[in-house]
Amino acid sequence: SSLSCVTVLFADVVMMYPRVPLLLCACVLSCVLGRVTPPAPGPYLPINGTNSWTLGANYPWNVYGGDFGSNAWGSMGVSTPKANATVTKQLSDIRSKGGRVIRWWLFSDGRAGITFDSSGTPTGLDAQVFQDLDAALTIAREANLYLCLSLFDFMFAYRASVVNGVQLGGHTAVIGNAQLYPPLLSNVLLPLFKRYANEPHILAWEVMNEPEWIISDLPQPSVNSQVDPVTMAQFWAFSKTIIDAVHDNTQQYATVGSACLKWYRVYTSAFSQQKNLPVLELDFYQVHYYSWMNGGSENNDPDLGTVHFEPAKQPVAQLAGMKMPVVVGEFDASSNLSPLLDSFLGNGYAGAWPWSYNSNFQIDWTDYTNWAHAHASIIH
Repeated sequence: SSLSCVTVLFADVVMMYPRVPLLLCACVLSCVLGRVTPPAPGPYLPINGTNSWTLGANYPWNVYGGDFGSNAWGSMGVSTPKANATVTKQLSDIRSKGGRVIRWWLFSDGRAGITFDSSGTPTGLDAQVFQDLDAALTIAREANLYLCLSLFDFMFAYRASVVNGVQLGGHTAVIGNAQLYPPLLSNVLLPLFKRYANEPHILAWEVMNEPEWIISDLPQPSVNSQVDPVTMAQFWAFSKTIIDAVHDNTQQYATVGSACLKWYRVYTSAFSQQKNLPVLELDFYQVHYYSWMNGGSENNDPDLGTVHFEPAKQPVAQLAGMKMPVVVGEFDASSNLSPLLDSFLGNGYAGAWPWSYNSNFQIDWTDYTNWAHAHASIIH
């Protein structure tokens, strides 16, 4: 395996060069380990070497923003007994219904998990984060589930509010100020990525949930009224920093939770080159779909191209410039689920993760389970 080869190499380096600093050895190992092989465009995602149609679900939290880490409200993360029992039962339930992938939110709006100094600079991970994530992974392994961990919600960029001693949002500077990327990496993300670099039950790290709501100069922008927005240049720099860190330090995928197919083209290399932005080397594109998008489309828009906003009507093969698998990462599955899943599969999407187990739009689990059983040969 890659890990055993790297272990042997590390031992050889230390024996031959005992005075070489440990950091240099780590750099050597990182280079040898390399990034995960990017998935080929098409209707499957490789999971542990097997092409899979990734049927999953948005968990997406037991307690919003409180599953990983603690704050002034206390500890309610996955490692605490009550939460652990609840999460164990619920993830096992999802697996029993045929799900294989869980989309789970990590730091959400910044209310827990990351420590900041008085200037808003990230200074580290809360002491409970690793305990909670270790506990979550133990549950995922036992249930044989794979996690897509969404690092940040777009509400990370909400204007700050303080509730009972806990700040919610207020972290636009972490996204928009490149001077804060080094402390974000060294104090928060690299310790996280390196600890779980070879964890097979982490499928992907998601940069942000629905970042389109915080980008002021996106084509046809739709900025949420409660956020302090950033520009495309700022968000692309932030995203590239995280995506590159995922690829340089883990064997897992990098993705983004895009709000609507309307903006699919902005994540293509052609758009980045057209706008003089860094290319975001996503491993798969994850898009969301809700009823407000029905009937929406663009036709030869100079920035957005030609696209139906509904995945049920938009074949992946006709998304110009899309060179990676596409997963429907959120959608309402409370009714009409089987026809939707059939259309996603027929249109070349690589999976579908309905919203949600613990939030609104409850999933029609009977229909979900029946569909999963009927398609077990492709849901590995």
